[in-house]
Amino acid sequence: MRFLLIAILFVFAVAVFTVVSKYGYQASVETELGERATAALQAAGFDGVGVEFDHLDAIVTGEVDTEVEKAEVLAVLERSVPTAYLPDVESSELSIRPSMPPQLKVVRKGGSAIVFLKGKLAIDEDPARMLLGARIHALKNIESVDNAVELDPRRLPFTSTAEFAAIATNLITHSDEVRVILEDGTLTLEGEVANDGLKESIMELAGTIGVESVVDEIKVAEPISFRRPTVLKVTRNRFGITLSGMLATEQGKVDLITLFSPADNSTKVSDKIEVGEEYAPAIWEDHIEPIAPVLIAEFVGEMTVEFAHDQVRLAGNVASDESKKRLLAAFRPLKAKQPSLDILADVLIESGGEAGPEVRLLATYEGGLLKIDGIVPNDEFVAALEKSLEEAESEILVKNLLETSPSTSADWVGQLTEFFSEALARTENATFSLEGKVLRMEGQTVSLEDKSILGNVAVNTFPQDYRVENLLAHEQPPFPKPTLQPEARVKLGETLKALPVYFGSNSDEIEGRERTKIEKVAEVIEATGAIVSLQVTGFADNVGNAEYNRELSLRRANAVLQELVKLGFAEEIMKTDSVGEDVSNVSRSERWKARRVEVSVAPPEEEASSTE
Repeated sequence: MRFLLIAILFVFAVAVFTVVSKYGYQASVETELGERATAALQAAGFDGVGVEFDHLDAIVTGEVDTEVEKAEVLAVLERSVPTAYLPDVESSELSIRPSMPPQLKVVRKGGSAIVFLKGKLAIDEDPARMLLGARIHALKNIESVDNAVELDPRRLPFTSTAEFAAIATNLITHSDEVRVILEDGTLTLEGEVANDGLKESIMELAGTIGVESVVDEIKVAEPISFRRPTVLKVTRNRFGITLSGMLATEQGKVDLITLFSPADNSTKVSDKIEVGEEYAPAIWEDHIEPIAPVLIAEFVGEMTVEFAHDQVRLAGNVASDESKKRLLAAFRPLKAKQPSLDILADVLIESGGEAGPEVRLLATYEGGLLKIDGIVPNDEFVAALEKSLEEAESEILVKNLLETSPSTSADWVGQLTEFFSEALARTENATFSLEGKVLRMEGQTVSLEDKSILGNVAVNTFPQDYRVENLLAHEQPPFPKPTLQPEARVKLGETLKALPVYFGSNSDEIEGRERTKIEKVAEVIEATGAIVSLQVTGFADNVGNAEYNRELSLRRANAVLQELVKLGFAEEIMKTDSVGEDVSNVSRSERWKARRVEVSVAPPEEEASSTE
């Protein structure tokens, strides 16, 4: 018996020794590897990185400043503990240490309907990026937002997105030129507002963002003048020149009379100009000095010219097309100073012979084919266009259906090569028609900016007295909606739960009052302004044939789904399902409540997959 006890104790002692030796050795190896790795990382300057070992498997955690440093950390460990098993960069638990302040830049140029949004926010601030873009896009005078804000793991969180958005939207609403820049702890504000009170409220809001400094470059518009702008009418007939209108000063009146009076007094100048303090100088007064001698020289015989603050009217005859060009060219500086000014020219060219046919064009571009029809002096520009397309290795074909008429005088036709080269590069499909000095451009552009660019090209290609009707358009992709936030998801779910759609016994027909509920469902979903996937579930009781009840509940769910489709919801974001409800413990008078359809928000994982 004593021998058996000794044997048992011996076996137990050996087992304990083996376990202690094994795990003690393992612990000492892990400790040694950890100390060696930690020392190497500290020597390399990676104090924020920790390493633990499970046997020989290294677990690397901590923060570094860049993606490059992640690879450097693993390289240091590979040199210092070559016997260990190291993770690769992707599977390591290293993260980028946020250390840089956020950057944001909002720019609107020249009253454009496009706002450019750039910058860098923290890696988890996509909702903030979407919020800022959505707030700006919701403004009445903004058609699109070019949201190029990037998410950068090195950026510190920005906690004042709502305030920043309020500042930007206020400036964009009241100003054509806007720059709101957050960079290196400085907020720069540029724009123009109507009054000091509005500026003060914007600056007060800027003070809540928590930046180091605010650069105030906001201008306050000058008070609107209640004085009427000056006007002038110049008439020349066989009796002489008559000046009439309203001016602000007597000196301005004297200067005008002198300007239209010939040095030899060969033409009588009559003055019917009124002067009053209720008038304010219009822009045309700054440009009338070089225009006046051109009017006198280029018009033949009678003429009438009217200057107002928003338009200039010309009527009379000139000797040639070149004379007409010189006449209209005199107004270019005035037009450049005031682009909104309309110049209405009823100017005829005197000719002893019968006038030739007018230039006519009908050009259609679609499916890589440009067809050009009409009447021109010559069609040399078509050959030049084909050559330029060939040099550009373009696959566009040109079909020439033009008629040529040498009696048609139009030197500008030679510039059509450049016009069509630009038009083909900037449109998907388009029609360009020229009839009676009116160029009409219709079709779809490649990008939003191409409409205004082609409008400028047309103005510079065709004579100044031609009118350009620019009906080109660009189909914008829909502005991306933000994802539904958790708290909004819960609130929406509770609201939808309270809007079940009930059906009659053994029926899948939607009654009028229940249809109103579906409209309310659509209304509360649209009010979120976010991406939402829906689950449309039909319920039925467990009385009778189970398969029939399941099919009936699915038909009811599909009926509700189709109503939502009619209200503008995409069928792809909705799924139908059926649920059998146990009514064994429900009174017969209450069982009608099981004949219903409920619309609910799909789980987040299903919602994400449906929007990919």
